[in-house]
Amino acid sequence: MRVTLQDQELAERIGWLISLRWCAAVGVASLTTFAKLLFHLPIAEGPLYTISLIILGYNAVFYALYRHWLKTQFLVSSAYVAFAHVQIAVDLVCLTLVLHFAGGIENPLIFYFLFHMIIASILLSRKASFAHATLAVGLVITMASMEATGLVRHVELGIWRNPSLYRDPKFFAVMLFALATTLYLSVFMATSITQKLRQREKEIIDLSEALEAKTEQLEKAYSELRELEMAKSRYMRKVSHELRSPIAAVQSSLRVVLDGLTGQLPPKAEEMIARAESRTWSLLKLVNDLLTLSRAREVKLLERREPVSLHEVAERVAGLQAARAHGKNITLQVKIPQDLPPIMGDPEAVEQMMTNLTANAIKYTPEGGTVTLSAQKRNSTVELRVSDTGIGIPEEEIPNIFNEFYRAPNAREFAKEGTGLGLSIVKSIVDGLQGSIQVESTVGKGTTFIVSLPMAHQDPAGESPAHKEV
Repeated sequence: MRVTLQDQELAERIGWLISLRWCAAVGVASLTTFAKLLFHLPIAEGPLYTISLIILGYNAVFYALYRHWLKTQFLVSSAYVAFAHVQIAVDLVCLTLVLHFAGGIENPLIFYFLFHMIIASILLSRKASFAHATLAVGLVITMASMEATGLVRHVELGIWRNPSLYRDPKFFAVMLFALATTLYLSVFMATSITQKLRQREKEIIDLSEALEAKTEQLEKAYSELRELEMAKSRYMRKVSHELRSPIAAVQSSLRVVLDGLTGQLPPKAEEMIARAESRTWSLLKLVNDLLTLSRAREVKLLERREPVSLHEVAERVAGLQAARAHGKNITLQVKIPQDLPPIMGDPEAVEQMMTNLTANAIKYTPEGGTVTLSAQKRNSTVELRVSDTGIGIPEEEIPNIFNEFYRAPNAREFAKEGTGLGLSIVKSIVDGLQGSIQVESTVGKGTTFIVSLPMAHQDPAGESPAHKEV
């Protein structure tokens, strides 16, 4: 049987009713004590204390049964409804007995029946709630009639001038009328509110269930999409790997011929072979970028996680890119402090990311410009900045620059060659490192890529693992 949220909420409300009953039992004993010691009312304290113990006893039974049902995950709505009926009925009987031993119909606390009507309205249907209101009125009529006729002893409270007021038919009728109308009206109003709340509750539950179903569908679709994406990445990696070796061989062979190791070439032939070698080199770079991108997507580059010093990585990258920068008369600066906290990541992936950003900055910066690598600590992350004084990126093109094979129009005009995969690789690596990347750019003035990466955890001594002496 399918368990609904309504069944679960009914079970929770039953538990709430049982919890309230512990307070009621203690309340009966406490009120008895106060009435006797403070107000010196001639109530039958012995029977009242006994009733308090009886309430504790049967509530313990109800509690044990309720806990057993929860433990066995027994959630049958009809059973819990019947359970609520029994509890409320027993409570009404006990309340009637409490009134009998505490002044009967003369006791103003007779209107405490109102609380049970509200509880019934919350737990049960309107019809069932009216039934319990009728039961309460019937119990009071029975008790008052038996006291008035002398079938049971009436406990005189001494708070009324007329000691025989409980036998007065007018008083009897007025009290019963007031009690009955109060109970029935409270049931009607409470159930009206409760029904509206239940309707809203049902709508919310239906909406929640619909959202859960949609979420499951989306999760399934996402899982399938992820599998397709991984399959595409594996296929791209395999194809790239298979292509790289023969292309590299062709490029090397053409380079040998161009270098004159196979003999002098006619000028026209040398020009054609130079073009072929250049195109082959571009193709080889494309294949390498595709292979790097597919590996980054499969998180192959990011499996190893260890503290990485951005200062050390930046020095290596600057050394490797120095020749390209010098060839364009570009100033390449590294402004990363040596004591900067390390990040947590894969060293190869971090170096690949920084290399791509630096190479891009040099590529799209005119001669005489400046490329700067800087970093600083920001909360629990380290913020890397790669800035240049290059051609910049148009604002409308920034959302597209991390797409595969995409190059902004001004980038294509400035540098004809390019695969459009460098920033895609950077984005994949940053995502794999659980970081984020932002771009600030002004056309004609330059671009800054801001990469935020998680900082490596400190040991108890406060020293980063990357800086420990071995």
